[in-house]
Amino acid sequence: MFSPAAEQVDRASLLIKDLSSLQTSLLETGDSTRQEMIAKARALISTLEAPMESILWMGWAEPARTATIRISIDIGLFEKLAADDGKAKNSQQLADATKTDSALIGRMLKHLASMFIIRETLQDTYAPTALSNALTDQIFYDGVIFTFDAQLPSHARLPAYLRSTNHIIPTDDSVFKYSHKSELGIFEWIAADPRMQTAFQNHMAGYSMGRPHWMDDGFYPVTERLRGVGEGEVLIVDVGGATGHDLAEFHDKAPTMSGRLILQDQAQAISSIQEGDRPGIECTVHDFFTPQPVRGAKAYYMHSVLHDWSDDNARKILTQLKEALKPEHSKILINENVVGDRDADWKITSLDWTMMVCLGSCERTETQWRDLVGSVGLKISGIWKGEGATESLIEVVLADDA
Repeated sequence: MFSPAAEQVDRASLLIKDLSSLQTSLLETGDSTRQEMIAKARALISTLEAPMESILWMGWAEPARTATIRISIDIGLFEKLAADDGKAKNSQQLADATKTDSALIGRMLKHLASMFIIRETLQDTYAPTALSNALTDQIFYDGVIFTFDAQLPSHARLPAYLRSTNHIIPTDDSVFKYSHKSELGIFEWIAADPRMQTAFQNHMAGYSMGRPHWMDDGFYPVTERLRGVGEGEVLIVDVGGATGHDLAEFHDKAPTMSGRLILQDQAQAISSIQEGDRPGIECTVHDFFTPQPVRGAKAYYMHSVLHDWSDDNARKILTQLKEALKPEHSKILINENVVGDRDADWKITSLDWTMMVCLGSCERTETQWRDLVGSVGLKISGIWKGEGATESLIEVVLADDA
């Protein structure tokens, strides 16, 4: 039997007190308190768990949970569980509804309940939870499909890959190709599979849901920093902006800002935009490794672009933008993660590893961002972050302007 050491007991006691204190203000203070409570609850579990319990959780419970959820999506289990207003159902009823082997369903349900994905109300009787109901929405279940099918194989094969390279950090997409036994990089691999294209797009849409965005009040001072643009001049160029979700949101939230809004991306993304889908936005084809055709815009905006690329390639992208900047007028807005020097957020550190195994790229610290932009004659003029946000907005100008 595992007995926690005295310092573990003391640590657990402090965490419990912190959780109790935070609970009283949860409804009033909003998301920041919720996130803090989650972090402390996870720390409490880590403090109290025996080493073997942690190992079994990592090696048995979590892989089985993820695989079981993936199977549940394939057979429509969560939809059947939510039917009839979420009335509790037994394993045979759910096996009949999904046309699946009853023994398999029974084992799936038990593990899903043990991992708090669904609720066990009576013996062999189950009801949905908020999470299982959310997994009936394609925005969310496509996130499971994409991360399981595209990303998890690369994490699983990373140790073997690194052993084969004497543990040299990858700087390209070789881990993804090695893991999937493919000559295609991840973006080509996605493009070759229409179902995976949809899953990726929905995963990205789900990733941005419910989070503060840079144009929201209290994040980046939009009016103050982007003023001084006439009606016919260009306000924002969204570089590599896919189908324009960010620019459309800006257009909705800042309707009085004057100036043209231009979306740029590869032909495949631009051609997928239906006529009338992006009112007020000019949709154009452009490769950001080539000279920027729009000169002297107020802002060149990039959301989660540079984290896809190594420093060498990121410098090439930034250099093309630098050449288009108008001194004392233009700026580059980089909407990305900034990894904390300490107490880094798990969502950012895990994404950092995902970028490494899929693209050989990374999430960057503030020092790394400053070094990167400085290496091409640019300078960071400010970094903004909204309450509860993981991503930041990094404002970059010509070095002589800062």
